Amino acid sequence: MGESFKEKTAVLFIALFCCVLYFNSLGNPFIFDDLHTIVHNLFIKSFRYIPLFFQGTYTSETNVGKGMLRPLLMITFSFNYFFSGLKPFGYHCINVLIHFLNAVLLFQIIKYLKKDLAFAVRLGVTILFVCHPLNTQAVSYITCRSDLLVTFFILAGMIFLLKHKNALVLLMYLCALLTKESALVFGLLVLAYDLLVVHPGEPLLQCLLRRRVLYIGLAFLSVAYWQYRFFMIGSSAGILAPLASPLRSFSANALTQAAVLFFSLRLFLFPYPLSIHHSFPSLTSVYEPAAFLSIVGIVILIVMILVLRKKQPWVSFGLAWYVICQLPKFYAVLNIVAAEHHFYCGSIGLYFIAALSLDRLYRRWNQVIPYLYACVLGIFIILVWMRNYEWSSATRLWKAVLKTEPASTIALHNLGVEYLNEGDYSKAKALIGKSLVLSNTIENQVTGRINLAYVAEKENRLADAERLLLQAKGIDNNNFHIYNFLGRIYLAMGRAQEAHHRWEEGLRINPAASEMYVGLGQLCLLENDPARAKEHFLSAIKADPDSYLGYYGLGQACEELGDLTVAITAYEKSVRLNPGYYFSQYALGTCYARNADLRALRHLKEALILNPDSAEAHNNLAVIYGSLEPPRGHLARFHARRALTLGYPVNADFLSTIQEISAQEKKTAQ
Repeated sequence: MGESFKEKTAVLFIALFCCVLYFNSLGNPFIFDDLHTIVHNLFIKSFRYIPLFFQGTYTSETNVGKGMLRPLLMITFSFNYFFSGLKPFGYHCINVLIHFLNAVLLFQIIKYLKKDLAFAVRLGVTILFVCHPLNTQAVSYITCRSDLLVTFFILAGMIFLLKHKNALVLLMYLCALLTKESALVFGLLVLAYDLLVVHPGEPLLQCLLRRRVLYIGLAFLSVAYWQYRFFMIGSSAGILAPLASPLRSFSANALTQAAVLFFSLRLFLFPYPLSIHHSFPSLTSVYEPAAFLSIVGIVILIVMILVLRKKQPWVSFGLAWYVICQLPKFYAVLNIVAAEHHFYCGSIGLYFIAALSLDRLYRRWNQVIPYLYACVLGIFIILVWMRNYEWSSATRLWKAVLKTEPASTIALHNLGVEYLNEGDYSKAKALIGKSLVLSNTIENQVTGRINLAYVAEKENRLADAERLLLQAKGIDNNNFHIYNFLGRIYLAMGRAQEAHHRWEEGLRINPAASEMYVGLGQLCLLENDPARAKEHFLSAIKADPDSYLGYYGLGQACEELGDLTVAITAYEKSVRLNPGYYFSQYALGTCYARNADLRALRHLKEALILNPDSAEAHNNLAVIYGSLEPPRGHLARFHARRALTLGYPVNADFLSTIQEISAQEKKTAQ
């Protein structure tokens, strides 16, 4: 069997394995950060916003994503949206595809580790990478595409480095920088490769001079990137920004991440339990046992890297790769300190070590190792499938977190939000309230109060909702969601002028907040100004092309202006965007009925499925059934009686007519 045929067959096998392994993740919904990164991010919904991504804009949700310059990542989401809208399937497919490409690049790099490395070992280690349970978060969590993509560019850059194609190395580095900030480690990886593998023991200066053109290029791109970031984003993204983080001090963060480095190693060797949120303690003193032992451990790793560089250069480089890829977390003060997806790129170095170790074991115990490998592989596959199943529901995912991390404020809050969406307000109130008690972060105190205000609104406690929102506003005066919500509460209270004022305030903070344009449009409709209302609804749609409320309001305004054709088009768009919205279904059915269009039947029936007690929908259906040729008297009579029962003043002459028709139908049937 030719070498080329074996390579191609292996790549096909990796592709098939990857598809089967993650098949049960393709239908999973958008979860957690996916909501502000994709679902509510209007900037991915039109290519005209792409220049904003190169200016330091991450999402239209103005209170998140600050200081993130990731234009290539966001462009991939824009293309996803262009082809599949807000259907998660396409987004998951791209994540799985990038994971597969990373596996192929790893498969190619491993052959450089050792001249006589067994092909079976090379393929086996690659498959372990594909199915390692610790990688499921990076693959199944759509927002984590940043880690998949930056790993792809770094691996591609290393491939080109091995092939001495410096121009392509620099191109891959530039792409990596425009994908995620952690790509800055690439220059250190190249230097580590030169010092540990190519020329072990050589003085640093001499090593730099050997590839001076490449290193000058890497240095130039790094400095240019920092300057560009500072110019586009400002001092909030500057080099000293993490020193002033409200989450923890720079020193405490460094100590904490030192411990996380070994925690991730433990999860690599024993991937259980896995969680979207590991409640990792913040270490503040070097005298704490965990902090002290972690520092000792890092010193031991550095000594091992230096000692092994001559006899085992790729093992030395593998350890260096892992440590170097964790360095950005020592600098960046993260909300979730031990996120599994942050391990994805760094784990590549450990697979170098795994390949060399497995090759030695395979040669010595080739009768036993395949069976042990098959057992590990089987366990990993089961764990990945189970993990993908957890990601199939936000409620299921956050419940799983609380099983292992009962004090996770993120899980408590987000599970509470899911109960809120499901209508279980008592559980929502209890969980969100508990998260407020356990966490004093500004983000949690603000979002917790906003979501408790949602509970109060659903329970018709509008005064409580107002009080909670004003408390949240006192903590964070620049959260536009607060102003939007306050406007809605004031409108429900009959305080239209205050609602108008709050929405205007909110739009000054975020001019792209479509819901506030919708609110202003509804106010104009209440004030009998449909022309002005139409302008606001068009602004809402321009801001967010997926605003079904914007299209519904536009339909209302056009109906009042007498433009039934445009109204129908707007209602149709609203229904396509959200088939579960009763008012759009009812309005569209009613408009079709006015045009004597039998499509009215379908939409009025849909409206009744969504709201079986809609007296208006029952009455309109009765009229349509009574007007058919031939009329369907029994159906008309049923819906007319139902409308009467629900309190609708059905026309007496119409009732008499359909009773006669129904009686005639019975005689005919007999």
